[in-house]
Amino acid sequence: MAYTVNEVASQSGISIRTLRYYDQIGLLKPAYYGDNGYRYYEQEQLTLLQHILLMRELELPLSTIKELIEHGTFNESEALVKHRELLIEKVERLQALISQLNEMILYPEKKQALLEKSLFRGLDGRVSHQQVKELRTIYLAGKKAI
Repeated sequence: MAYTVNEVASQSGISIRTLRYYDQIGLLKPAYYGDNGYRYYEQEQLTLLQHILLMRELELPLSTIKELIEHGTFNESEALVKHRELLIEKVERLQALISQLNEMILYPEKKQALLEKSLFRGLDGRVSHQQVKELRTIYLAGKKAI
């Protein structure tokens, strides 16, 4: 079954403009273009879009995502497990940050001590170089490492 750019945008929550941009930079090409010039996406592209959006959620730059996709042949199950692990780590960081904020709200008199104890706990939400390396390993299985 083929989906139009409007349908994919609606289902995925990203804009039509973003899908067009992904096409323009070669990150996510549609399955085909209709005679009317519309982009049509099939299951393969939807699966790829899911991986792109998961990597974007992990705040990987588009250039890294494109590199992984272009050079990779990957085990989808393994990639999904790794995405889940990284998202769980992100949730844990956010929960730690919420906990710290709750403590500061509930105990304003202890704010200074809390800040000194765990000043930036939970604030570094970026994916580490090691985590990117692990994703590369999954996406580039059997290929020369980048």
